[in-house]
Amino acid sequence: MNCYSGCVYCYAKRHNPNGFNTIKISTNIDKILEKIKAHSSKLSAKTPDQVDSKYWVYEIGMNSDFSNDSKFLDWVKIFDFFVENDIKLTFATKNWNKDFLNYNFKENHRIRYSLMPDKISKILEPRTLNINKRIECANKLFEKGVNLQWNFSPVVTYKGWKEDYASLFRTIKENSSIQ
Repeated sequence: MNCYSGCVYCYAKRHNPNGFNTIKISTNIDKILEKIKAHSSKLSAKTPDQVDSKYWVYEIGMNSDFSNDSKFLDWVKIFDFFVENDIKLTFATKNWNKDFLNYNFKENHRIRYSLMPDKISKILEPRTLNINKRIECANKLFEKGVNLQWNFSPVVTYKGWKEDYASLFRTIKENSSIQ
């Protein structure tokens, strides 16, 4: 229930008394996947909504950054599970696992790259990729056909924030295939 990134605003760190000195990785992946399967099998037919028009969606990185965690667990097994069970996974990230480029992503995988102006990211997200590198990594995945979204949360207000966000949006428009 924590990750290495050390984001100042992270709510998950309140669950870890050791702060950012430890990373908790679930070792009961099979049991977790069984619970998801049992839960999803009880869901009614999917009707289109704002989250997804076809799939029920499960957030797999709520208390961590799955791109970092994936280095310590069988992420391929997890990704394949969602394909086999016709449900969708999603997670937000500020980091990069280059091994993802070797995976055959399907439409029921979604990665959300979190972005904020680089100036404030350097302060609030100290151990994450810089914004330009995140855009570059997202572009590589997008070129492979991965369902990608930009995630702008939290939006942080400070003196000059509107101008910094406008600059961020220009950077995205000029440097990203994902619009």
